[in-house]
Amino acid sequence: MNKILLLILTITLISCENNSDNSLIGTWKTLACQQAEDINGNTINSWSKGIYEFTNIGTILFYSEPYSDSQCTNKADAPNPPNYGPSATYEDRGAVTLQEGINGHAFYMSIGSLESTISLEAYYTISNQQLCFSNVFRFEPFIFGIFTSGSNSIDFEKCLEK
Repeated sequence: MNKILLLILTITLISCENNSDNSLIGTWKTLACQQAEDINGNTINSWSKGIYEFTNIGTILFYSEPYSDSQCTNKADAPNPPNYGPSATYEDRGAVTLQEGINGHAFYMSIGSLESTISLEAYYTISNQQLCFSNVFRFEPFIFGIFTSGSNSIDFEKCLEK
């Protein structure tokens, strides 16, 4: 009887761990709501949040989700399907203790084309259903990329949410 109880408890713990809210895989949205600009850099009456999908095959898909208000509460008409921006590949390289003294993961990302690709390893952490990356990575409403002039410290101001 004790063995069966132990087996059930172990299965429950494993299934809870595998269904954790701390999984990178899935769709994440920027916390920031940013006003759009026209081709000349003039602000227009449109705002967006960035949508990032981390697939289980190591791809990141990105698009900007338009809103009609500055709080990004009222979705605007959008193309169906959305207009995807640049995509990237990634690899989660496992758990580490970050320089901030918290738990995180090493993260390798590659973005670009056949002519020009940039790749870099840095870090991310997930806490309270917020995904935050090192300063070298940009996951913003209109900007997605790698900026080598950044640092490996976690940017807690530009996180994503589930």
